[in-house]
Amino acid sequence: MNITLQEILENLKEIEALPSVQDNWEEAMSFFPCSSPVFLREKEIIDSAEYCGLSGDEISFLIGTAERISLDPGLCRLAWYLYWKMYIGTARLTSEHSRKLPALSASMGEMTGAFYLLVLLGIVPFIKIYHKSLGVPDDATRETMLEVKSLMGNYKNSANGVGICRNQLFWPQYYLNGNLFFRIGRFEYWVKPYSLKNTVNVYRNRKTRQTIALLNSPAFYDEDGLRCPAAERELAKNYWQSEFRIENDRVYGTPASPDGRALRKAVELPLSEWECVMDKDAITLDMHIPAGGSMTPDACAESVTRARDFYRKYFPQLNPVAIVCHSWIFSPDLPEFMQGDSNLVKFMKETYLYPVESSAHAGIWFFLYQDKFDSKTAPRKSSLQRAAVEHLEKGGKLRSGGMFMLLDDLENFGTQHYSRNFAWL
Repeated sequence: MNITLQEILENLKEIEALPSVQDNWEEAMSFFPCSSPVFLREKEIIDSAEYCGLSGDEISFLIGTAERISLDPGLCRLAWYLYWKMYIGTARLTSEHSRKLPALSASMGEMTGAFYLLVLLGIVPFIKIYHKSLGVPDDATRETMLEVKSLMGNYKNSANGVGICRNQLFWPQYYLNGNLFFRIGRFEYWVKPYSLKNTVNVYRNRKTRQTIALLNSPAFYDEDGLRCPAAERELAKNYWQSEFRIENDRVYGTPASPDGRALRKAVELPLSEWECVMDKDAITLDMHIPAGGSMTPDACAESVTRARDFYRKYFPQLNPVAIVCHSWIFSPDLPEFMQGDSNLVKFMKETYLYPVESSAHAGIWFFLYQDKFDSKTAPRKSSLQRAAVEHLEKGGKLRSGGMFMLLDDLENFGTQHYSRNFAWL
């Protein structure tokens, strides 16, 4: 059947989505199968969905959605295009493309999210093969694929249905394509060279094992020690610039305190006494925090120690030095509206936090499901949502923050090791 992409989108009432799906369309269609695409077949759906822990009712809904897609030449080709682009072609689906994919509300109704979930489930056979080639056990693959339920949880909370949000469809590609990215307990870990815009260099005293992070590139900070974007400097009071340099076998720089704020002072460290243990391109475990599930101290401790042991066992040649993260979860603003005994605040106190460049409302989509804060429609179901909404309604900010935990320090998890041993306040 000859049908153009423009005709498909016009029939689906989605012509405005043309830019998000036109790249590589013709190439993908040259591989369009003669029979039903494999990921839309009932047995494949059942096998993949059960592997990811979906319920019987959820699987039945997906089978019905697949039948609906298979009967529509346009929907079937659109689903194939996304599957091909994510798992077969060389040009991957980007986050920008995901945000602009067809909404499909007119053509799919309540099956909209399930359309994208079926494409996502197509990853299961590929990730099984990939992980087997790496020599990791099937248990690690199953645990990693819990991400499917996590993404489904976001959709359920935002749209109250079975499926995933289309703006998150691109994410699971990162589990493939040569990446070492696994879920281990509560968190996910992706082997990466340290970047996070290379915000800090971490130094450790060779004798005392004290640790200090120095802000390693000139940036402006406000009077609270948080990054001061150019647009806010005229309104900020007493903003100032950090410094960093290495000369004469010494490092001079602005320190970040473990609570995530730049200190308006300079320190001088003789390199004969202080070793740089993490800087640009050091191998790290980049932590990601899936939605859903509790972040109790025990769950956090179990995950980070298991991650250290997992990568040392299966990838000993890598020798990662730290767990790092850049997220709203580590926002310097969060302790202002969350109680000190909350799990989030407790976890923050076990890490070494540092300030990063951020927007004023970073990450609110991940728990308020809004691209732009709107107090009238913001959900207030969880304690986090209620506290955050109240904070934002008062004009408060929710900026991202950075954190690290050196793997050699994980034996001290639970003791607030970094803040207790910080001597520069």
